[in-house]
Amino acid sequence: MKTKIFLILTLLSSIGNIYALSFNDGYVHDVNSVIDDYIHVQNDPFWDYPTTVNILDDGIVNNTITPYDDSILNIYGGTVLSIFGRDNSIIHFDSGLINGWISLYNNSQLFIDGGEIYVSQLSLKHFSELFIYSGSIAIGEYKLEIFDYSTATIYGSNFTINGRPVQNNIYKQGSGLLQGTLQSGDNISIEFRLDTVGSASLVLSPQMEPYCIEYPIMDFNRDCKVDLIDFAEFASQWMTCNLEPQSFCFQQ
Repeated sequence: MKTKIFLILTLLSSIGNIYALSFNDGYVHDVNSVIDDYIHVQNDPFWDYPTTVNILDDGIVNNTITPYDDSILNIYGGTVLSIFGRDNSIIHFDSGLINGWISLYNNSQLFIDGGEIYVSQLSLKHFSELFIYSGSIAIGEYKLEIFDYSTATIYGSNFTINGRPVQNNIYKQGSGLLQGTLQSGDNISIEFRLDTVGSASLVLSPQMEPYCIEYPIMDFNRDCKVDLIDFAEFASQWMTCNLEPQSFCFQQ
């Protein structure tokens, strides 16, 4: 995977004194310093690999990060104010702190596997997905909101809702105080609200499922591993050449 250390590709000015850093080149960018601007992470289908931004231990983003168009945001440390993931973006939160708000929209995914999240709102809308494995999580007055065919899956045990042991592992409607123990041993206590039409889901699961941190370069079928299936795809294209004239194809 191609990597660059915090390369500013585009500096966009907007109304007043609002600025945004835009990453949209199919590279991996490590952020390990203080950033006061908005950050936009966009994938361009012209590039072979998704644009990826990694927030590292010394990275401090005092504004909103917006990954979209199949881009990837990895938070491995540091501090981020807020996240607005949309349009098929993938967000991994493994360590660090988020202390503003989180919103997912239109097929976005957020994987929480550590760190600290103290936000006023965590909302899921329009087919978005949330997976919670571990971490210290507190959500303020606007709660965990799950709407529009979105799903929140929480892995752990000893779950109760409003003080009563859960009777089902899938909830389609309602609201309340969810408490329990995550698989990591962290306690969780959050208020949630599902939409009233039953299109969203809260899933409480005792068994952790694997998820892909980063697709290998030669993973042609996007199952997060390189095996004989990928080799067969590679072999099927061996010696293919689209140069014109064809006489240039296999010159040494």
